[in-house]
Amino acid sequence: MCIYLLVGFSFASIYGMLGAFQPNAFYLDPRLNLHTIPNRFDYVYYSFGTMTALGAAGINAVTPQARSISIVEAILGILYLAVVNRPFDGRIPRQRCCVAMPTCWKDATKASQAKLAGKGSQRFADSFRLWLAVVTNP
Repeated sequence: MCIYLLVGFSFASIYGMLGAFQPNAFYLDPRLNLHTIPNRFDYVYYSFGTMTALGAAGINAVTPQARSISIVEAILGILYLAVVNRPFDGRIPRQRCCVAMPTCWKDATKASQAKLAGKGSQRFADSFRLWLAVVTNP
């Protein structure tokens, strides 16, 4: 999480430096902004809007340099969420467990049937098997 914030604020600083060297690198829409020259907050807003792939309304990169840096940030932001946060996703240990050891899910199903003995336990076990098949098969 801290790395994600650090990257966002770092790119905001890069955009600020680019805006200092090229005053027309960014365009502020006059309908959405009361000022015409981007300030630090505008760069932070644009940076996190770009990094999350949501976009930032009211500010656009105009020059090729600003657009190139925006593309790099957008790619890094998506890769961070897809690659760096992937090990923290709860699905990975279950998938590896169930693919590597097929008896693992059978034991889990038996345990769930024992806990939910009575009406509906078989339907639950069938739903669990179906869900597990969908999750483990790409």
